[in-house]
This record gives sequence, structure tokens and C-alpha cells, in this order.
Amino acid sequence: MKNDTWIKQQVSENNMIAPFVDHTVRKDGDRKILSYGLSPSGYDLRLADKIVGRSDKAGLDPKNPSSAVVSEFDIEEDETGRYVWVPSGTFFASSIEYLKMPRNVSGFVLPKSTYGRCGISVINPLIDAGWEGNLTIAAVNHSKNPVKIYLGEGFCQLVLFDVGDCEVSYDTRRPISRRQGRCHEPHLT
Repeated sequence: MKNDTWIKQQVSENNMIAPFVDHTVRKDGDRKILSYGLSPSGYDLRLADKIVGRSDKAGLDPKNPSSAVVSEFDIEEDETGRYVWVPSGTFFASSIEYLKMPRNVSGFVLPKSTYGRCGISVINPLIDAGWEGNLTIAAVNHSKNPVKIYLGEGFCQLVLFDVGDCEVSYDTRRPISRRQGRCHEPHLT
């Protein structure tokens, strides 16, 4: 597993995470927020301003995910921050941070315990060595009740680990994946 010292070095040399915050942020002025930024063993990612869900009433086809009905959740704001109410089920968001995975490092995204205690889990697969873009984060509200999801605040933790020298990394596969280099929109295909 890669630590904070290694992450700082990769950001400095290769712009691995942008924007990058080299410490843990817990407040925005006087307002308490869900922490984001560098931690001892990873990086807490924030959610961008769009969260979508999809209806599975007609069924879902993993070979044709764009056939599902997609709905965007309304953004609200009060003294606690900007947020959306997410009902039970699967939802998708994009990270604010743009990631450039080195060719010898892969990653996992884990839920923050704050959201885990509310019934939220993150279901992202492995982030391959050589992948880059704003990460589409897939999550599930397992609760019977809607959960308030805060935008621009910490949502999940990126954990990185060395995979050695890859013969084929995400950025060298042919044809290049349509997911490579995607920006600021949660993608369901």
C-alpha cells in the first residue's frame, strides 16, 4: 500500500491527483465538512456537482447500460452545505479530482466510515494502472431511507498499491478504452 509521502512525490513528479490537497481538510471556514485530501494511507476524494441514479424497473443489461432510464438528483443547499437526497438503490457521481494512475500502481475506492454508518457502500472495481480521468463512483444506499450526500466534500478514500511493471496498462491497451480521460460527468457506459 502506498503512503502519504509516496503520494506527495507522485503528485509533484507526475500530477497524479489534481486538484491536490496535501493535508486533511475538515472545515470550510467555521462549517464542519466531511474530510477530504491526503491521509496517511490514501487520498479522500470529493464528489462533483452531479449525482445520477437509474431506474431498474425495466431491468438492466450490462452489455447495454445506456438503455436504463437515468435521472439527476436535485441539488439543495443550507447551512450544512450543498447536497442531494439519495433514495435507496444505486447512484453514480464523479470525483472532483482528476487521477493519472502510474503504470505500476492500481487502486481501490473505499467508502468513508461516516457514509458507511448511514448505509452507503462504494462498489467501484479496481482502478487499473495507467488509467486517467475523473473517476465515476458507483455507490449504493442500502438504507430504507434517503441519505444526504454532500457535494464538494469527502465521500470515499482512494487506496493505492504497487502492481510492479505491467506488460499492458490501461493507457497502452488497444483499442484505447472510451473511459480513458473522461471528465467531470458520471458515466454509466
